[in-house]
Amino acid sequence: MEEVIEYIKNGNLLKQSVPHLLKSVEIVDTLDKAKRFAWEEVYGDEELLWTDIRELEMAEVDAVSYEKENFEEEMDNLDKLLDTFTKILKVRLKGPYQELLDDIVADLHNCAINRALNGKQNNFFEHLFEIYKAGGWPCGWYGNYPEGSVIAYIPAK
Repeated sequence: MEEVIEYIKNGNLLKQSVPHLLKSVEIVDTLDKAKRFAWEEVYGDEELLWTDIRELEMAEVDAVSYEKENFEEEMDNLDKLLDTFTKILKVRLKGPYQELLDDIVADLHNCAINRALNGKQNNFFEHLFEIYKAGGWPCGWYGNYPEGSVIAYIPAK
């Protein structure tokens, strides 16, 4: 979880670093196309929005919290981080990226919750975090969910 917090403070936020290391990611290189994937496109037979997919994946993470003893207190602390994440990222996001604030805060907050519950496992939110660390923004789904892969915006250098 500390790695997520450190990334929010100092990481390569929307600055290309190592996208060639990303596996199973469809890359788009224009912000307009990425926003369309994130906010307008529907995916799969169930016609899910990108937000729906992220919520379905987060529901699986939340289910783990019910199995953990005394996790309510830790969850309260994680919820308090939401305001901190928003304040930091509001300053860090510049120009056209400011309109991505809510999505980025939600993703990174969910990454922190996932880490608190599951540790550093190979799952959906760890995959999203890897995309962020590569300087990208996960913005959609390629394929018929849950089959397929994440679409990510990677800014040109």
